[in-house]
Amino acid sequence: MTESEIRGRGQCGHLPPIVLGGQGRLGSELVSTARAMLWTLAGAIVALLWFACGSSQTSELQAQPVALALPAMIATPATLPAHATPGPVQVIDRIRDSAGAVLQLVTDPDVVRSPVAGYVMAVHATRAPPGSTQPQNVIAITRSADGDGIRWSPLQIVLSPRPGQWDAQGDETPSLAPPTSQLPWTLMHSGYPGAPGALAGRHGRTKGLYLATAPDVGGVPGTFQRVTAGPVIGPEQTWATPYVGPSGVLDGGLDEPSHVISGTTWLALVGGTSYAAGQTPCIGLAFSVPPYSGRAWLLEPDPVIVATPPLWVCQADLVLDPRDGSWHCWCAGTITGGGEGIWHYWSTDLRNWVLTGGGPVLRTTQGTWYGSRCFGPTAVLEQDAQGAWSWVIWFSGRPAGASADWSVGMGRAAA
Repeated sequence: MTESEIRGRGQCGHLPPIVLGGQGRLGSELVSTARAMLWTLAGAIVALLWFACGSSQTSELQAQPVALALPAMIATPATLPAHATPGPVQVIDRIRDSAGAVLQLVTDPDVVRSPVAGYVMAVHATRAPPGSTQPQNVIAITRSADGDGIRWSPLQIVLSPRPGQWDAQGDETPSLAPPTSQLPWTLMHSGYPGAPGALAGRHGRTKGLYLATAPDVGGVPGTFQRVTAGPVIGPEQTWATPYVGPSGVLDGGLDEPSHVISGTTWLALVGGTSYAAGQTPCIGLAFSVPPYSGRAWLLEPDPVIVATPPLWVCQADLVLDPRDGSWHCWCAGTITGGGEGIWHYWSTDLRNWVLTGGGPVLRTTQGTWYGSRCFGPTAVLEQDAQGAWSWVIWFSGRPAGASADWSVGMGRAAA
């Protein structure tokens, strides 16, 4: 995949930002007024959808829609700062249990750093190991056993599918946010309905996004409880509208969230697909503000990172850079000529993204444990005692072969 084939909106994101509630260089009064009207209307639609879905939060979500606006951010510079582009990724090893055995049957990692427990990881356990009674397609939590990000404690299941509900066949692609003084641990994830097309009214067969919270237990989350009965992100836009596929069931929609809570604003990059429009998977931006605060979201009208079909991009991991308030997106995508890779984008306004490095920072490599699949990145930006910054990266992989199992590995890169 080349820079022209996988890009942020606006020729690889080099357009200046359109800022809601402020005057970006493209932010004319007409554009600002039109966008404000759009968000007000969308806010009303969100409330109506929630009322129709019978949410347990209906009374609060029927409140008068508020003016929704992302905070004004710095303009994208013509020349990128050095820290916008990570160094080469050095793959270290697959993650292991405390005895040194490779943790298999896990994928879709999301890692955050807890001031008490160090690295904390949420993963999708794809299926039960032989002889185990563990349910399939659950979300589990583990903590780094020795602080190096390679050896981890035993998996603790914190969220399981619910029979007859939106996620009856499984929960996956977790996004974890640590607690704050005002909030517990929060988890966004996608889920599978009980049967193909059975609950296909608002989200597709495999594409619903949910929110759950959990108390802090010694620096790690306890068991998560869902905040609402159904999905929390809507309304869908054209680029993420479910469609009737060849099998005659509804498919496509939204999945693979990565959320960050900044003050009272909740931000998320989400995956979306609408093959009906000839479109492959892409990445969009959603946000939520009081009084909704994660229970209902607004989705930008257009995706913010797209690929030229038949290529695709998905599974974003959103990271705020404390050095200057800019944003990093680590994501997965296909590569021209075959294979998959991990890509990195940089942005100052969350809408205009710049592909850095001109290509993938990591890709499928024959003969390795990520020889046939290389996707689902998560990254932590760290500063050492000498003041040097670096990236710690985990990603999903699978070697070639029909019987090969999923696993998660770790690497490092300069920041």
